[in-house]
Amino acid sequence: MTYLNDGTLTVSLEIDYRSQNPAVLEAQRDRTIGGKDSYYAYAYVRGFNLITRWVSNSDSQLMNQWWMNSTPLTLYYGPEASSYDVILTSKEQPFNSLQKAYNDSFYGTVILTVK
Repeated sequence: MTYLNDGTLTVSLEIDYRSQNPAVLEAQRDRTIGGKDSYYAYAYVRGFNLITRWVSNSDSQLMNQWWMNSTPLTLYYGPEASSYDVILTSKEQPFNSLQKAYNDSFYGTVILTVK
């Protein structure tokens, strides 16, 4: 499960399998004076594109308010629940469409940028 927290309130999100976690891969190759070749590769995360479904009315309103106020958030993501300091950076409100079939919950794409 994925969670967003503003320090006081927590929202639990059900993430669609098509969500993206764009990571940037950095690599560096060094050669010592003795001729030994070393290769270092590491990745870091710049942001998340999370496709969400079945978001309650109260959670969608709270997240839309976080988006309007540019509230700093903490994202707990992945099987290890890694934490990231993020901010909502969508061009439009994250939740403005009701989920089809029952029309009692929202869906949308949450775009988060790592600070």
